Amino acid sequence: MGVDAYGWIEVRDQVWVPAVKITHLADRNYELFSRVFGITENGIKDDAIIGLRGLPEDASPDVRDNYNEFKPEPYASWMTYDEFKELVYPEVKDCTTPDWELVFKLMKDLAEKYGDYNVRLVVWFDV
Repeated sequence: MGVDAYGWIEVRDQVWVPAVKITHLADRNYELFSRVFGITENGIKDDAIIGLRGLPEDASPDVRDNYNEFKPEPYASWMTYDEFKELVYPEVKDCTTPDWELVFKLMKDLAEKYGDYNVRLVVWFDV
């Protein structure tokens, strides 16, 4: 069956708004999922960089609606571009793939306009 990632890049311009849907951009990457969020093919692990934070309380309505389409409730998490740049990328750059590099480049480009703390990846997994 496999584990797929779904989600959005959001930007904050007073409130969080969806910017880019990542679902069809980024393929499965179990090494990345495991290192960053603790998601594996066989369940959850505890020593992830970000871990499972759940859906952000202030997620945009469109992102929340998309998330709520999944039953049972999927495992979710999020990270700002600042967290990605400072904590995550140094630890995962050896396991990224071109599709995930595209997602991270989009985050970087958006951060240049909105700021590192105002861009985040919101992601959920159908484990």
